[in-house]
Amino acid sequence: MRTLFSPARQGSGRQVDLLTFFHDTIGGNNMITQKKQKKIKQSGKTPPTEISRNPQSINIRCLLNGIPEEKIRIDLEHNRLTISAANDDEVILKKIKVPSGSYISSKKFHEGVLEILLER
Repeated sequence: MRTLFSPARQGSGRQVDLLTFFHDTIGGNNMITQKKQKKIKQSGKTPPTEISRNPQSINIRCLLNGIPEEKIRIDLEHNRLTISAANDDEVILKKIKVPSGSYISSKKFHEGVLEILLER
């Protein structure tokens, strides 16, 4: 049995099953069985992260060794930055509270390190 919900950020008012949402959001693999997808969803890890703040900007460095760049997703909604990635049998998730009105000025991924610069 699949669990249905109405994701607020999609705004369509239609219900979406959790497996489809996981696939669309994190980039799930069609070859993974439903049972394994459930296991992946529950195995979230928090990556090592370094955050430097000053009055004009926030610099975030996140260690994502072994994760291909195309599997990394960055979302900034209101005052929350979310970094998520799926790799084989693990999901990596980091949520960071940021000041309202912040925006992503730059981002780069090099040798397993994701760097994000937020401007205030």
